[in-house]
Amino acid sequence: MFEKAFDFVIEHEGGYVFDENDPGGETKYGISKKAHPQLDIKNLTKKQAKTIYKKYYWDRISGDKLPKKLALFLFDTAVNCGCKKAGIWLQMSLNMICQSGLLIDGKIGKKTLLAYSMCEKDIICNIASLRLKHYTSLGRIVYINGWVNRVSDLLKEIGIYD
Repeated sequence: MFEKAFDFVIEHEGGYVFDENDPGGETKYGISKKAHPQLDIKNLTKKQAKTIYKKYYWDRISGDKLPKKLALFLFDTAVNCGCKKAGIWLQMSLNMICQSGLLIDGKIGKKTLLAYSMCEKDIICNIASLRLKHYTSLGRIVYINGWVNRVSDLLKEIGIYD
């Protein structure tokens, strides 16, 4: 499943960019200099990016333990908004929709996975909503169409809507 998730992210992240309006600064394949100051971003290979995504995003959200749809959705959310925020949004959504009573700590464990299995589609749609709300709060109107399209593509990819 990681391979499919990685391919989706890479398709939306693109190649080398140094946009002075982007707080991440210099990026390639979505890997930013700000998050990884030790890296030579300009010469980063796709293979190196894949290793980083696996270790710092996929493994941190317990991607191998998640149902496929949630794994892809949460991985992309973690890459674009942060791992902790992705976990928190999942737990907030579970508490709101399923009244699961989870501790909101951003850690995806057995209780979170059990609660998720009870209301999958509603949870993914709620996280998508929280993600879009987050993007609008950033005040970076120049990126909003790309972010909205990315969430839309992701929902289509996992079969939430056509």
